[in-house]
Amino acid sequence: MVFAEGTKSVAYPHVTYGADAGLFDARTVFRVHVDGIEITQCSNVVKALTIAFIQHWIFNVQYPKPYFGTLALFDTIIFRKNSIRAPSKVINLSNKLC
Repeated sequence: MVFAEGTKSVAYPHVTYGADAGLFDARTVFRVHVDGIEITQCSNVVKALTIAFIQHWIFNVQYPKPYFGTLALFDTIIFRKNSIRAPSKVINLSNKLC
């Protein structure tokens, strides 16, 4: 979900950052995109990822298959416990962690 600028554009919500600065460099600007459109900019990677994550709910976008398990785990543990049809492995792991 976090890509260096210049990475091939994807339709699902994601975050990009300038390739000239590091991921945790204080001067790094994170850009949140949905369907190839920049929604906002953040100076904090956690805020940018949270905004990108929430865009799935706002625009009713399904999680991309390569990241489904991870995003379902975040959804289950952090945001809305048991609100989506997460795979049983994700539910089992979240029950062990919480």
